[in-house]
Amino acid sequence: MNNSTTTIYVSQKTGTPLHTGLLKEEPVESLETALQMVTECRKAGDVQPITIAVLDAVYTITKPVIIDADVNRVTICGLNQTVISGGVRIHNFRRDEFNGKACFSAAVPEIEEGFWFTDLYVDGERAEFTHLPRTGYFEPESVENNNGGLFETSKWFIAREEEACLFSELRNFNDCFISYYHYWVDEHSPVESLDAETGKVTMQYRSRFSVSDKNERSKLRYQLENVAEAFENKNEWYLDRESKRVYYIPRNEEQTPENIEVYAPVAEKLFVIQGEESRKVEYITFENLTFAHTRGDYVSKVDGSNAYTVEGDLIRQPAEGYAADIQAVCYAHGSIEFLHTRGCWVKDCTFRNLGVHGITIERGCSLITLYGNSFYDLGAGAIKVNGGLFGCRKENETFGNVISQNKIRHCGRRYAAATGILLQHTHSNTVSHNDISDLFYTGISVGWVWGYKDNIAKDNIIEKNHIHHLGQGKLSDLGGVYLLGVQPGTVIRNNVIHHIESCHYGGHGIYLDEGASDVLVENNICYGNKSTAFNQHFGRGNIIRNNIFVKSGQAPVRSSKEEPHVAFLLERNIIVSEGTPSYHTGYERQPKAFFHTISGHHNLHFNRQGETLLFDVEGKAYTLADVQKNFGYEEGSCICEPQFYDYEHNDYRLQASSPAFKLGFQPIDTEDVGVVIHRREELKNN
Repeated sequence: MNNSTTTIYVSQKTGTPLHTGLLKEEPVESLETALQMVTECRKAGDVQPITIAVLDAVYTITKPVIIDADVNRVTICGLNQTVISGGVRIHNFRRDEFNGKACFSAAVPEIEEGFWFTDLYVDGERAEFTHLPRTGYFEPESVENNNGGLFETSKWFIAREEEACLFSELRNFNDCFISYYHYWVDEHSPVESLDAETGKVTMQYRSRFSVSDKNERSKLRYQLENVAEAFENKNEWYLDRESKRVYYIPRNEEQTPENIEVYAPVAEKLFVIQGEESRKVEYITFENLTFAHTRGDYVSKVDGSNAYTVEGDLIRQPAEGYAADIQAVCYAHGSIEFLHTRGCWVKDCTFRNLGVHGITIERGCSLITLYGNSFYDLGAGAIKVNGGLFGCRKENETFGNVISQNKIRHCGRRYAAATGILLQHTHSNTVSHNDISDLFYTGISVGWVWGYKDNIAKDNIIEKNHIHHLGQGKLSDLGGVYLLGVQPGTVIRNNVIHHIESCHYGGHGIYLDEGASDVLVENNICYGNKSTAFNQHFGRGNIIRNNIFVKSGQAPVRSSKEEPHVAFLLERNIIVSEGTPSYHTGYERQPKAFFHTISGHHNLHFNRQGETLLFDVEGKAYTLADVQKNFGYEEGSCICEPQFYDYEHNDYRLQASSPAFKLGFQPIDTEDVGVVIHRREELKNN
């Protein structure tokens, strides 16, 4: 048996059907040809590992490359910093003027044949839509279904007289988009029609949630995007049907018509690795590649109340589509999609300038490792993992995957509700040593069952991640780490989470939402978050141990919903408030105390701005002594200054004399939190 590695070389520039592909000088012309060669080798009984090496700096595809179960033990890599591009490069820019602004422009004659795109990537960055108003938002005169119920959705609204007049005079109103943010989602729809007499604006896609003005959280505040008359700022672009040209305002003086690299996306996906229930695709590795330039015009066509079969198939129902998914852009695809695969790797790759998600791991996948990758400027999130639901056939379970040492930043650029890493119906995964920042929603989300129903999500380990600067005031009801459903064996530990900022409500460090139960939360540091450091909506049997919860905008710890059991046990935590009690019970107000939902012992409490209180309910303050005497918990807890090294500058190491040690608190080592592989390389080289 020959165990050596065979290399097949690929080049769109120099490859021909006459080449063998076995020499750099004689590459084959396409990845499909190389994969067919692998298939023939496997059918002949050859089992040695095979490398497919792409020689081009840019390898362009217009439809996804399919890898099926006839292909295994293959590494696809780039030898020249290869970019796998799902777009077409637009050439021959010239200096021009549009809407009275100096700009660059290029012909796009394919518009005549129906070619259209709603993303543009210039010199490795996403160009921006034009929009009105230039600052702030429009508000409608009235909306369809103004009843206020969450699922009382709308397809049209009546614009105010001033806006209706403006819209009727726009150059290409039907090429515009309506975009709005409310609750925990952002919604986007192309315009369907305008009745100039009544001001009625009909959207192509129905809103996912209510846009009623009876609730500040639902209220429709919208922008009109892709407006020719708003073309005026640096890095903005506009695709014009009339002239069949694309216009772009350069973002800096270094850009010229001759040197800019402009890509319009064509493909939705780049690779689909797709096996079968009984025949998995195994041991496919992607290495040293950049994946870029996919389409972002995603339409949600799934009913949120009945989204999946038990085996994990999406149930696509509404023909017209919704303007958003129910949460976290959860039904959307990735540029690389795994389905019924085992033992695959994606390592040392870059994902940038993508329309929706970076990678999606779907049903029937196990032992997939995503390691050492960079995700930047994505339309949605970096990584989504989902499989069969509780009770599915074993072949459809998705489990045992590792997501580690990845840098995820500047994502959610088109779909703000995206999470950095989304684990839905999946178990026994490890998410560790990732750095997640500059998103508009949650960092890591685990579980996809609301309440106490059966849940396949369990035994997921979320550890040593650095999660920071999320939310940025756009959406509500989010967390650095967010959980749903009963999840025995799931652990959230040794993460550093800070600067989570919501719009109206719910900017939490760690957020255990509906039904999150049987979870261990330990050794985390949460600081500088708009709402709480730790929030439990409702759940049971959770242990919150040895954490540092400080600098919260509200009470550091909250239990939101009254239920007849203990939601969580707090032990050996350091809880520092800024003029609030340590704990909050209830939603926005505390109509009554339900102290029985919280239990705890050996915690250190301290208020930096006044008397240290544990609760303040209906004007009645409860001190530590009150709680110990009247409710029988917080035994062994104390009120003390914790003695951090440097509280003001977020150095939460404890001085040797800290009273926390007497309570059994263990130091939290943050030295190896986040992405550390580069630090290890630096140490090795020194």
